[in-house]
Amino acid sequence: MERILSTPVIGLEDQFNFFERDLRVELAAAKIEKFEKGSRIHRQNAFLVSVPILLDGSLRIFRQTEDREILLYYVNKGETCMMSLLSCYGQRPMNAAMEAAEKSELILVPRIKVYEWQRKYSSWNDYVLKTFAQRQEQLLDSFDSLAFSSIDKRIKDYLIRLSSKTKQQIVSITHQELANELGTTRVVISRILKCLEIEGAIELLRGAIKVKDLKLN
Repeated sequence: MERILSTPVIGLEDQFNFFERDLRVELAAAKIEKFEKGSRIHRQNAFLVSVPILLDGSLRIFRQTEDREILLYYVNKGETCMMSLLSCYGQRPMNAAMEAAEKSELILVPRIKVYEWQRKYSSWNDYVLKTFAQRQEQLLDSFDSLAFSSIDKRIKDYLIRLSSKTKQQIVSITHQELANELGTTRVVISRILKCLEIEGAIELLRGAIKVKDLKLN
């Protein structure tokens, strides 16, 4: 996947106006990197050299096994990654992978700066605590979905939300990508999607799914 060369960070005043002025100055002196959709930014169980802060796009954080992926959460514009912070503060490998869910632009904060800002800036500590609180809620929601919802319902819910978000009846997603999002296998996804197509709820297209009459029971 293409990784675009780093460039200086500019124009942070509006996006990060909750940080102290001196911290914004330090951020403005940092570098950014741009990643194309699907680019692997960090491998699971590898040590981090920096913590990302997202300027634009979105990042996908997930656990990987031999035959499937388990989505943990997304990092969106203006946010940072809880797993990266845990790895940094705990001085241990990050036990999750990170990739660009879409074309993304992010600041890579060196580990030494993360420790330094914790001592110097109260707004940085507030930002980190808010990150942990938000991610805890997302992880609990994911756990509830995995534990208490059938895979059929989760597929329907995901496709309905994706269609609503994009405001398109046709959503661009492969069977494997849907399996990765929902923490199951492509075989399971393909079987259920075929049943939904027979019922007239969806239409399977090449690399996409047309949402026709999909309802949650």
